[in-house]
Amino acid sequence: MNTETIVSVLILASVMEADLGHRKVTTFRLLRTPVLVITIVPFFLKAFPLAGHGFLLEIAAITAGVLLGLFATRLIRVYWHPTKKCVDSYAAVSYALFWLAFSTARLYFTYGSQHQFGRQLGEWMMANQISVAALTDSLILLSVVPVLIRSVSLAIRYRRVRSESSSTSMDE
Repeated sequence: MNTETIVSVLILASVMEADLGHRKVTTFRLLRTPVLVITIVPFFLKAFPLAGHGFLLEIAAITAGVLLGLFATRLIRVYWHPTKKCVDSYAAVSYALFWLAFSTARLYFTYGSQHQFGRQLGEWMMANQISVAALTDSLILLSVVPVLIRSVSLAIRYRRVRSESSSTSMDE
């Protein structure tokens, strides 16, 4: 198994386990996936070029990751559970399908770059002066940034719902 496959499977499993269905929003839940990401990434990032087209590719991957993470977060409903007196979230099939499609697309690119369009990708990389390390880093960033954005966004929504529920209960 290559690096991209390992990272994709770990992230997919972590996100699905943490979010699918009705789940209580806890500090542990908010931190578990980012801690996994922060632990994994240093082992797999090759080199982070700070100049040239490789750097631009990494910036594009980060930007795409932010947008994808925000989209994924919109598929999670965060609400006050009046019976349990806590903040819960609900992620349905659409959320699972998003992460599955996202992970499958990344894995297909990895597979395709090795077995289907490797020559064309290599020509494109040479023409645009993009190193293998920059491409690998970009794919890893594209994998982890949406997860980090999901966690930050979920934490922000958690705080907002908790704050609204406290002010509502004070009004009663």
